[in-house]
Amino acid sequence: MNVVINFSHPVGSRQKVEIESRLGEVEVIEIKAQFDLDAPTLRDQVDTLIADALEKAGGRPIVAIVPPSLSSASFWVGQAFANVPAIWMTRESTLPPSFRLGNIE
Repeated sequence: MNVVINFSHPVGSRQKVEIESRLGEVEVIEIKAQFDLDAPTLRDQVDTLIADALEKAGGRPIVAIVPPSLSSASFWVGQAFANVPAIWMTRESTLPPSFRLGNIE
């Protein structure tokens, strides 16, 4: 089965349906990306998350990435998965706020 790696907020059931309508059946692997901004290096933390994601993917095809919200971390994730499309969510104007698939690019 193809894999989507999510470094951001958890993908809800509606969002997963939207993603699968574009990519086919996928397993979403949730990688909790909370960074210690007081640590000496952010890059080491990102590298650890990437290694964890690759291990959890277990060699299965990674068809898309939901990058972390922190821009510098997102940059390094983008470098590691340079040929994999990114998924971005858009916020709906509802209360409480909810998100839907923006696009896969």
